[in-house]
Amino acid sequence: KILTKEQTFLPASLPGNYHFQVQHEADYPAVGDWVVFHQLPNEDKAMIKEVLPRTSKFSRKTAGVAVKEQIIATNIDYLFIVTSMNEDFNIARIERYLVAAQHSGALPIIILTKADLCEDKGWILDQLLLLGVDFTMVSMFQPESVEVIKDYLIGGKTGTFVGSSGVGKSTL
Repeated sequence: KILTKEQTFLPASLPGNYHFQVQHEADYPAVGDWVVFHQLPNEDKAMIKEVLPRTSKFSRKTAGVAVKEQIIATNIDYLFIVTSMNEDFNIARIERYLVAAQHSGALPIIILTKADLCEDKGWILDQLLLLGVDFTMVSMFQPESVEVIKDYLIGGKTGTFVGSSGVGKSTL
């Protein structure tokens, strides 16, 4: 679906010849792509004419034997790496996300959730300071703690949340 400047969503499709022009699956439109399109006459549908060049691309290798790229999101300014401060905290996992962020072109920001469940914040904060990456702590019991995330997303900047299951991405 395409979001128009009028803030409405239109289902969109690709012209038949587009499939013959792409060289890789990663050439197809992905979440976050900016496209040139035209609305079909007398219909609430659109036809994508062109995918504009990407400024960033967060992707991973697909599962299985074949080595293919799966695009997660494009044109993101900030990659919010979400991890909880409970017993599941894992610095090696954060480092893997940081490598992916470096390859994506997006600036990584670490979001520490469930700060209220952490008894030894000092150890975690010491580990993160060694990484040299911006980070912030949030808690659902302190809604104002989330405001710092909004500060990154001004002036047309975009972000995406990544992290393991159960760390609080949906809550954010």
